[in-house]
Amino acid sequence: MAKIKTKRRRHLISLTKEKMHLTVTRENPIDRTDPNPVGITADELVATVEGISLRRIRYTHPATADADEFLTSEFTRPPGVIAFRYLRRWDLEKVFDELKNKLGPSAPGPTPPSRNKCRHTSSASRTT
Repeated sequence: MAKIKTKRRRHLISLTKEKMHLTVTRENPIDRTDPNPVGITADELVATVEGISLRRIRYTHPATADADEFLTSEFTRPPGVIAFRYLRRWDLEKVFDELKNKLGPSAPGPTPPSRNKCRHTSSASRTT
């Protein structure tokens, strides 16, 4: 889940889940003159069954035709910015996952200090 920081508030951005029951409360118009909304098919305000208001952005990737739906608590930014930020965050997550899987847990690196080894000897236990 990506987070956007706006005026000291963090906002969630997540993909919708299949079992979510959302009700559309309003559709926001998409500004087609803005260069950001490439791929945006809908910008909606939705409510959960618990009454929580969120924003749902429907997006279709122009090159692959993959469709995604993003849920966010950010209501002020353009929908293209929300989609762009989530997709860039997802690209980074994939890179880190690949690195972790390729390097694995046996990758060389610093060995953490053992908690069982005592690095300090008190003067009371020394013999001279």
